[in-house]
Amino acid sequence: MPANIIKREKEIKSVWFAPQFSSTYGEYRVRNIGVDGAWNFTFGIPIETSEIVNILFYAINDSGSSGNQTFIFNTTYGAIGERGDNHSESGISVTVDIQNNINIYSTSIYKSDAGGLLFANLNAGDMAGVEVDLPAGISSRALGIMVRYKA
Repeated sequence: MPANIIKREKEIKSVWFAPQFSSTYGEYRVRNIGVDGAWNFTFGIPIETSEIVNILFYAINDSGSSGNQTFIFNTTYGAIGERGDNHSESGISVTVDIQNNINIYSTSIYKSDAGGLLFANLNAGDMAGVEVDLPAGISSRALGIMVRYKA
């Protein structure tokens, strides 16, 4: 490549999907997930996406438990014109390191960080549903999902 040609990397963009809130926690609008509970969430992948960098789930730990915990994730997703359950994965275990009570935590729920199994066929324009099943004794306040991508 000639010295005067500069290759520009694609910029990483983010889009935030907040849950349908059930309460507030301080000034946060959150979705409460009771002890041993589950949370379902819908989000979309922007149509201009050329590469998904990551998908992160954010929550506040309010159970008093900390350390590595095993969360179970189930997914269903597809694009306009496809069946809503065109792709799915179920019962995928992801280890999440949650800190002390009331700390915000996040975990990747995208294939590269979740054992190659979550959202293995997710593409631009897809609508996705995810269920997060909390481990025994854990309760949280879901903040939302962030999709990081390159256009």
